[in-house]
Amino acid sequence: MQFKPYQSFKIISIRSSLIYKLGASSRFTIHQQISTLGARDVHFFEVGSTHYLLIAEQDHVSLHAWNADTEQFSQIQEIRADNAYHVHTYLATNGVSK
Repeated sequence: MQFKPYQSFKIISIRSSLIYKLGASSRFTIHQQISTLGARDVHFFEVGSTHYLLIAEQDHVSLHAWNADTEQFSQIQEIRADNAYHVHTYLATNGVSK
């Protein structure tokens, strides 16, 4: 399984977060709006061929997976985390983090 971490990006929004897509004219356009509550940080990563967004929100961290059929990110898990400010990913092999 291949794991690819990417840069984190700051989000400053109270009720929603926007995902932009780079268009053919080399301009960014809004692609999707995700409902969030006080989102503070987001991290994009891949596991195998699946794309994910991990979003630090006011009272939890939400995990979103890319759905190729709808071409949208969908929330697949919510983890309670009071005052989450940053999110990171790491690779664990046989239960041991590297």
